[in-house]
Amino acid sequence: MKRTVFLSSILVSVFAALATQAASAPSGNPNLTITAKPTTITFGQATTISGKVKGPSKDAAVVTLQQNPYPFNDAFADAATVVSANKGNYSFSGVRPALNTRYRVTTLVPLETSSVVEVLVRIKVVLRVSDRTPSAGQRVRFFGTAAPQHDGRTVRIQRQTTTGSWKTVARTALRDAGAERSKFSRSMRVRRDGVYRARVYRDADHATGTSGPKSVDVH
Repeated sequence: MKRTVFLSSILVSVFAALATQAASAPSGNPNLTITAKPTTITFGQATTISGKVKGPSKDAAVVTLQQNPYPFNDAFADAATVVSANKGNYSFSGVRPALNTRYRVTTLVPLETSSVVEVLVRIKVVLRVSDRTPSAGQRVRFFGTAAPQHDGRTVRIQRQTTTGSWKTVARTALRDAGAERSKFSRSMRVRRDGVYRARVYRDADHATGTSGPKSVDVH
Protein backbone atom coordinates (compact mmCIF):
# COMPACT_ATOMS: atom_id res chain seq x y z
CA MET A 1 0.00 0.00 0.00
CA LYS A 2 2.81 2.41 0.95
CA ARG A 3 4.62 1.55 -2.30
CA THR A 4 1.49 2.40 -4.32
CA VAL A 5 1.07 5.74 -2.56
CA PHE A 6 4.75 6.53 -3.08
CA LEU A 7 4.59 5.78 -6.84
CA SER A 8 1.43 7.83 -7.16
CA SER A 9 3.08 10.82 -5.54
CA ILE A 10 6.02 10.53 -7.95
CA LEU A 11 3.71 10.42 -10.97
CA VAL A 12 1.81 13.47 -9.74
CA SER A 13 5.08 15.38 -9.33
CA VAL A 14 6.25 14.39 -12.82
CA PHE A 15 3.00 15.45 -14.50
CA ALA A 16 3.01 18.73 -12.58
CA ALA A 17 6.56 19.45 -13.74
CA LEU A 18 5.67 18.67 -17.36
CA ALA A 19 2.63 20.93 -17.18
CA THR A 20 4.74 23.77 -15.78
CA GLN A 21 7.35 23.27 -18.51
CA ALA A 22 4.69 23.31 -21.25
CA ALA A 23 3.10 26.46 -19.85
CA SER A 24 6.43 28.30 -19.77
CA ALA A 25 7.61 27.11 -23.21
CA PRO A 26 7.57 29.78 -25.93
CA SER A 27 4.75 29.50 -28.45
CA GLY A 28 5.48 28.96 -32.12
CA ASN A 29 8.74 28.04 -33.73
CA PRO A 30 11.50 30.61 -33.18
CA ASN A 31 13.49 29.15 -36.10
CA LEU A 32 10.67 29.70 -38.61
CA THR A 33 8.33 32.58 -37.82
CA ILE A 34 5.02 33.45 -39.49
CA THR A 35 2.60 36.37 -39.39
CA ALA A 36 -0.46 37.42 -41.38
CA LYS A 37 -1.27 41.08 -42.04
CA PRO A 38 -4.12 41.70 -41.89
CA THR A 39 -5.53 38.74 -39.98
CA THR A 40 -9.12 39.66 -40.93
CA ILE A 41 -10.11 40.58 -44.47
CA THR A 42 -13.33 41.08 -46.40
CA PHE A 43 -14.20 38.47 -49.02
CA GLY A 44 -12.29 39.28 -52.21
CA GLN A 45 -9.47 41.12 -50.43
CA ALA A 46 -5.93 39.86 -49.91
CA THR A 47 -3.59 39.35 -46.99
CA THR A 48 0.19 38.91 -46.78
CA ILE A 49 1.86 35.98 -45.06
CA SER A 50 5.45 36.70 -44.07
CA GLY A 51 8.16 35.75 -41.62
CA LYS A 52 11.76 34.73 -41.27
CA VAL A 53 13.87 31.60 -41.57
CA LYS A 54 16.43 31.62 -38.77
CA GLY A 55 19.38 29.35 -38.09
CA PRO A 56 23.09 28.85 -38.76
CA SER A 57 22.70 28.48 -42.53
CA LYS A 58 23.11 31.70 -44.50
CA ASP A 59 21.86 30.19 -47.74
CA ALA A 60 18.45 31.05 -49.16
CA ALA A 61 15.74 28.61 -48.12
CA VAL A 62 12.77 27.33 -50.10
CA VAL A 63 9.66 28.23 -48.10
CA THR A 64 6.34 26.50 -48.81
CA LEU A 65 3.04 28.07 -47.78
CA GLN A 66 0.41 25.54 -46.70
CA GLN A 67 -3.30 26.16 -46.13
CA ASN A 68 -6.15 24.43 -44.32
CA PRO A 69 -9.54 26.12 -44.94
CA TYR A 70 -12.66 25.64 -42.85
CA PRO A 71 -13.82 23.08 -41.64
CA PHE A 72 -10.12 22.40 -40.91
CA ASN A 73 -10.64 18.65 -41.31
CA ASP A 74 -8.17 17.94 -44.08
CA ALA A 75 -4.41 18.02 -43.79
CA PHE A 76 -2.55 21.18 -44.80
CA ALA A 77 -2.09 21.44 -48.57
CA ASP A 78 0.69 23.28 -50.42
CA ALA A 79 -0.45 26.63 -51.78
CA ALA A 80 2.69 28.47 -52.95
CA THR A 81 6.49 28.47 -52.74
CA VAL A 82 9.07 31.25 -52.52
CA VAL A 83 12.79 31.50 -51.86
CA SER A 84 13.79 33.49 -48.80
CA ALA A 85 15.64 36.74 -49.33
CA ASN A 86 18.61 38.18 -47.45
CA LYS A 87 18.65 37.41 -43.73
CA GLY A 88 15.99 34.73 -44.21
CA ASN A 89 13.01 36.99 -44.82
CA TYR A 90 10.15 35.60 -46.92
CA SER A 91 6.74 36.92 -48.00
CA PHE A 92 3.63 35.66 -49.78
CA SER A 93 1.57 38.62 -50.99
CA GLY A 94 -1.86 38.58 -52.61
CA VAL A 95 -3.13 35.62 -50.58
CA ARG A 96 -6.93 35.56 -51.04
CA PRO A 97 -8.72 32.96 -48.91
CA ALA A 98 -12.37 32.42 -49.78
CA LEU A 99 -13.28 31.44 -46.22
CA ASN A 100 -11.68 31.27 -42.79
CA THR A 101 -8.32 29.59 -43.36
CA ARG A 102 -5.34 28.45 -41.31
CA TYR A 103 -1.82 28.85 -42.69
CA ARG A 104 1.65 27.60 -41.88
CA VAL A 105 4.98 27.45 -43.70
CA THR A 106 7.57 24.70 -43.99
CA THR A 107 11.19 24.41 -45.11
CA LEU A 108 13.23 21.32 -46.04
CA VAL A 109 16.67 22.85 -45.49
CA PRO A 110 16.59 23.42 -42.60
CA LEU A 111 13.73 21.02 -41.80
CA GLU A 112 11.23 23.25 -39.98
CA THR A 113 7.48 23.82 -39.65
CA SER A 114 6.10 27.12 -38.36
CA SER A 115 3.25 27.68 -35.98
CA VAL A 116 -0.25 28.23 -37.42
CA VAL A 117 -1.96 31.57 -38.11
CA GLU A 118 -5.63 31.93 -38.95
CA VAL A 119 -7.05 34.49 -41.37
CA LEU A 120 -10.72 35.34 -40.94
CA VAL A 121 -12.79 36.29 -43.98
CA ARG A 122 -15.69 38.70 -43.48
CA ILE A 123 -18.83 38.36 -45.58
CA LYS A 124 -18.85 41.17 -48.14
CA VAL A 125 -22.13 43.07 -47.69
CA VAL A 126 -23.21 45.79 -50.12
CA LEU A 127 -26.19 48.04 -49.25
CA ARG A 128 -28.14 50.27 -51.63
CA VAL A 129 -31.26 52.40 -51.15
CA SER A 130 -33.92 53.20 -53.73
CA ASP A 131 -34.16 56.88 -52.73
CA ARG A 132 -31.57 58.87 -50.78
CA THR A 133 -33.85 61.93 -50.43
CA PRO A 134 -37.38 60.60 -49.78
CA SER A 135 -40.36 62.52 -48.43
CA ALA A 136 -41.32 61.96 -44.78
CA GLY A 137 -43.27 58.71 -44.49
CA GLN A 138 -42.28 57.48 -47.95
CA ARG A 139 -41.36 53.83 -48.42
CA VAL A 140 -37.72 53.27 -49.23
CA ARG A 141 -36.31 49.97 -50.43
CA PHE A 142 -33.09 48.82 -48.77
CA PHE A 143 -31.45 46.16 -50.92
CA GLY A 144 -28.11 44.68 -51.80
CA THR A 145 -25.92 41.60 -51.88
CA ALA A 146 -23.76 39.41 -49.68
CA ALA A 147 -20.78 37.43 -50.98
CA PRO A 148 -20.00 34.61 -50.98
CA GLN A 149 -23.41 32.93 -51.16
CA HIS A 150 -25.19 32.66 -47.80
CA ASP A 151 -28.79 31.91 -48.78
CA GLY A 152 -31.15 31.88 -45.82
CA ARG A 153 -28.96 33.90 -43.47
CA THR A 154 -30.54 36.90 -41.75
CA VAL A 155 -29.67 40.42 -42.85
CA ARG A 156 -30.13 43.14 -40.24
CA ILE A 157 -30.89 46.65 -41.45
CA GLN A 158 -29.52 48.97 -38.78
CA ARG A 159 -29.84 52.71 -38.13
CA GLN A 160 -27.26 54.73 -36.25
CA THR A 161 -28.49 56.24 -32.98
CA THR A 162 -27.65 59.67 -31.57
CA THR A 163 -24.98 58.02 -29.38
CA GLY A 164 -23.25 56.46 -32.37
CA SER A 165 -24.36 52.90 -31.70
CA TRP A 166 -26.43 50.87 -34.17
CA LYS A 167 -30.02 49.68 -33.71
CA THR A 168 -31.63 46.96 -35.82
CA VAL A 169 -34.80 48.37 -37.40
CA ALA A 170 -35.63 45.57 -39.84
CA ARG A 171 -34.65 42.03 -40.75
CA THR A 172 -34.84 40.06 -43.95
CA ALA A 173 -33.38 36.86 -45.37
CA LEU A 174 -30.71 36.39 -48.00
CA ARG A 175 -32.06 34.82 -51.19
CA ASP A 176 -30.47 33.04 -54.11
CA ALA A 177 -28.64 35.27 -56.58
CA GLY A 178 -26.48 32.66 -58.28
CA ALA A 179 -23.46 30.66 -57.21
CA GLU A 180 -21.30 33.62 -56.15
CA ARG A 181 -23.59 35.74 -53.97
CA SER A 182 -26.96 36.16 -52.26
CA LYS A 183 -29.33 39.12 -52.41
CA PHE A 184 -31.74 40.84 -50.05
CA SER A 185 -34.47 43.48 -50.16
CA ARG A 186 -36.66 45.16 -47.55
CA SER A 187 -38.97 48.21 -47.83
CA MET A 188 -39.57 50.53 -44.87
CA ARG A 189 -41.25 53.84 -44.24
CA VAL A 190 -38.67 56.49 -43.47
CA ARG A 191 -39.85 59.46 -41.40
CA ARG A 192 -36.60 61.21 -40.49
CA ASP A 193 -33.00 61.57 -41.53
CA GLY A 194 -30.78 58.62 -40.74
CA VAL A 195 -27.64 56.68 -41.45
CA TYR A 196 -28.14 53.01 -42.23
CA ARG A 197 -26.07 49.89 -42.72
CA ALA A 198 -26.68 46.18 -43.38
CA ARG A 199 -25.06 43.43 -41.35
CA VAL A 200 -24.84 39.64 -41.67
CA TYR A 201 -23.51 37.96 -38.55
CA ARG A 202 -20.75 35.37 -38.63
CA ASP A 203 -21.16 31.67 -39.13
CA ALA A 204 -18.64 28.85 -38.88
CA ASP A 205 -16.86 29.59 -42.16
CA HIS A 206 -16.99 33.41 -42.32
CA ALA A 207 -16.72 36.40 -40.01
CA THR A 208 -19.43 39.04 -39.56
CA GLY A 209 -19.85 41.29 -42.58
CA THR A 210 -21.02 44.89 -42.47
CA SER A 211 -21.84 47.20 -45.36
CA GLY A 212 -20.67 50.77 -45.67
CA PRO A 213 -23.05 53.41 -44.27
CA LYS A 214 -25.80 54.98 -46.37
CA SER A 215 -27.31 58.37 -45.48
CA VAL A 216 -30.99 59.01 -46.09
CA ASP A 217 -32.03 62.71 -45.97
CA VAL A 218 -35.77 63.17 -45.51
CA HIS A 219 -37.34 66.37 -46.89
